[in-house]
Amino acid sequence: MPPFGNAPQSSGPGMPGKGPRKSTGLMPILGILAAFVVFMVILTMPSCSNSEPNRNDYNVTVPESTYNRTKLDSGRAYDSNCIDDELGWFSNAGTAEQRLKVFYDKTGIQPYILFAKYNPKLTSDKTKQEWAKQWYDQHIDNEDTLLFVYFAERDTDNDVGYMTLVNGKHVSSIMDAQATEIFWTYLDEYWYSDRSTDDAIVATFDATADRIMTKTTTRNDVRKWVTVAVMVIAVCVVAAIVVWLLIKRKREHERYVERMVTTPLETAEDPILNKYDHTDQEQKGQ
Repeated sequence: MPPFGNAPQSSGPGMPGKGPRKSTGLMPILGILAAFVVFMVILTMPSCSNSEPNRNDYNVTVPESTYNRTKLDSGRAYDSNCIDDELGWFSNAGTAEQRLKVFYDKTGIQPYILFAKYNPKLTSDKTKQEWAKQWYDQHIDNEDTLLFVYFAERDTDNDVGYMTLVNGKHVSSIMDAQATEIFWTYLDEYWYSDRSTDDAIVATFDATADRIMTKTTTRNDVRKWVTVAVMVIAVCVVAAIVVWLLIKRKREHERYVERMVTTPLETAEDPILNKYDHTDQEQKGQ
């Protein structure tokens, strides 16, 4: 514990050469603690970045991840043959497949990307979703894969097609409704940016993995820890004051004993005895 200052004391009988000591007291410590509390309170204000929703470069609010997810342990090695591009939109599918391993390493989920050519038989979102599920069952032999399917429109180069995700049974514990919403938010950002198809897809999977595998720090979390910090500081301040008072009282007692021991009897003065002496003299004078 840092030393606390002493109350001012003057030199007196039996204490030659000891001048007055400067007292620092608790004011510097209390000032530091008060400044810390004010700083922590400022962190909880709306203008603080810790309490702002996560935003990307396009000012799109990304949903919070409200809990930590556990990485899937499938025991399966990463399959680098995970892009089926029927549209020829990937400039380097092999490189993109290697880059998608980051998503696998962080989540344990095998990603698979399918860009499907236009199919006139798929006339509704529902039929496209059913087709994607059937494709999963027919082409993927495990339940540890997240399948992303892009359905091209008739005017493939100008019309944005329908997109959907298909979870393997073991994937749903990670890619739940919240994680899926996070995925689509990032995809909306990167898809309509000036990124290439390769970069847009890889960036979406990377950002999603980073977001969903760690609980987002919210304003309530910050306030909770500020409250705990304030309580701890308050306890420390009270304890410091008590200790300071005890030390001060002990030192005053030691100085009193030292003065009584070192001061000659003929020069020693006792305030109580002096009081009675003055009273007796006044009575005799009357």
